[in-house]
Parts: sequence; C-alpha cells; structure tokens
Amino acid sequence: YKVTAASQLLWKDPKMKWMIGLNAVFGFTSAFLNSYVNGQVVPVALNDPDSRYIGALSSWVSAVAAGMSLVFGRIAASSSLSSSSSSS
Repeated sequence: YKVTAASQLLWKDPKMKWMIGLNAVFGFTSAFLNSYVNGQVVPVALNDPDSRYIGALSSWVSAVAAGMSLVFGRIAASSSLSSSSSSS
C-alpha cells in the first residue's frame, strides 16, 4: 500500500490532477536552469570562464524548493486548522 500511495491518491482525489502540471513545470524549469542557463548564460553574465560559481547557482533551485515547501506546509497546516475549528 505504501508503495502505491501516490498513485492511489492521484486516482481517488480529484484535486490531484491539477497538481501534475505544477510538478511538470517545476521539473522542466529546473532542468532548463541547470542545463542551459548555468551552462551558457552564467559564465558570460558573471565573466566567469572557469565556471567556478555554477555549483552554487545550481543549488539555488533545490534550496528555494525546499524552503518554500516548508513555508507552504506551514500555511497549509495553519489553514486546515483554522478551517476545521471554524466549521465546528
């Protein structure tokens, strides 16, 4: 059951189909940033022919995603608490 929990949620919850696009866009954006922008644009923009800053700039995508997941997780938890207490 735990292995297929995500697919079961996708089939059972009607809101989940709208979240697939968000995940796909994030995946394509991070791939674009890490491949094209960091490979072509950053060395020219930072005047860095040795590409010393590529590793640090590549990690920003993951760092922002992790930070915002914490923020949105807290927002979702507080909004579900407030909506459940107001409906009682």
